[in-house]
Amino acid sequence: MANIRRHLISRRLWLALAVALPGLGAELPQRRSEFTVFAADPVSGVAFSSHADAEPVTLQFYPTARSPVYSYVGRDPITFCDRETGEVVAEVRPPADLRRALFLFSALPQRGADGLRYRVQVLEDSEQHMPAGTLVILNASGLELSGVIDGRTLTLREGLNEPSRVGETAEVLLQTRFRGRVFQSFADKISLGPTGRALLILLPPYRPGTLEVQFRLLQN
Repeated sequence: MANIRRHLISRRLWLALAVALPGLGAELPQRRSEFTVFAADPVSGVAFSSHADAEPVTLQFYPTARSPVYSYVGRDPITFCDRETGEVVAEVRPPADLRRALFLFSALPQRGADGLRYRVQVLEDSEQHMPAGTLVILNASGLELSGVIDGRTLTLREGLNEPSRVGETAEVLLQTRFRGRVFQSFADKISLGPTGRALLILLPPYRPGTLEVQFRLLQN
């Protein structure tokens, strides 16, 4: 905790300079954000400060659901630190107009030159963007996938795809091509309920050489 406090003191000094030097402050606009976090693989010991004078809070990562909602008021970037050492392990700069976000954490294969351990992908997660009865698919599988949602054909692009209106349930069938043949990669019936919405995250297959993708389903 002492290291984290030293990190926060340095950060407060930087913010004090930004206030004292108008030109510097103009480069670091203050933002107000709400966000949740999720990671497909276990993440622990990551903390952040909700504002400059706040004690660090350890993020809670759930295996099959979004975290509690966190709030942030301060300068860009939003930084995440190792709870024990105070070392910055991830940074994110959400779009200025984004008020409610989902931060998807994934471990980097090796630390970059900046020392960061995690990549953070930012998804808009407001009810305006994903209203009730909506299914959004994030294709992080590494496969070219196509298929049907409730009988409607679709081809998924890599990354985040446009929301699909599905009502209370959605039958999703996805396939991929390999060596001229078509193989099923995902098949499930997703129940949203009358007021639900869902994010379906498609991940690489469990075993190399297979074509059945892993998935995580986040509902609320």
